[in-house]
Amino acid sequence: MYQFKQQYPIYVQLRDILRDQIENGVYLPGTAIPSENELSEKYGVNRLTVRTAIEGLTKEGIVKPIQGKGVFVMGERINRDLDTLSGFSRTIREKNSEPKINVLYQKTRKAGVKFSGIFGIGEEDEINYIKRICFADGSPISIEEIFVPTAIMPNLNELNVSDFSMYDLYDFYNINVTNAHQTLDIVTLDQNESRLLNINTSQAVYLFSSITYADEVTPIEFAKTYVRADLCEFTVKFNN
Repeated sequence: MYQFKQQYPIYVQLRDILRDQIENGVYLPGTAIPSENELSEKYGVNRLTVRTAIEGLTKEGIVKPIQGKGVFVMGERINRDLDTLSGFSRTIREKNSEPKINVLYQKTRKAGVKFSGIFGIGEEDEINYIKRICFADGSPISIEEIFVPTAIMPNLNELNVSDFSMYDLYDFYNINVTNAHQTLDIVTLDQNESRLLNINTSQAVYLFSSITYADEVTPIEFAKTYVRADLCEFTVKFNN
């Protein structure tokens, strides 16, 4: 059992222990720290003491409790031009709606011919693959398929991609996202994909295909986003 010093409140000491572990990389940004029960058992303290310690870290912006899922480690934030690049959750909140993301798949796979060409890596090199559905106010809005080389984010499959946007995670790991190239098409989906968006197979959707770059020239993400055309519209501004 851990031996706490008598002259300091135990919750303060536990808070400092957890902070040191986070700062030293024991718990990485985007991952969960142990549960209240696990910490209580490990350090031989009651759950109220653990909760008070975590509340202190939350006020410092070091961790973020997410109801029903746990307490997740935050990271350093990099200032970014939101008019240029913004994640789904942030965009939806700016429209005064409530976002939600359900992750369908989160795994690694071989790059193959297509993604070796996009990322400039070998066909046998591994990439992270994420497929998720994005909701606004309870309605399914879009399906996202995201591909990121493991060389860019080797632990992506361990991170919480349902409550943190990809841009948040890039910020946490000091990946300097600078620009993206995006194309727009109009397509229809098969029966399974249409069911995910609660539409019929004859209903057209927007397809956004994008390559995101770090430091202007390094491709770090390829994404395909299928967006319901009946619920979303997009505005493009041109300046002379």
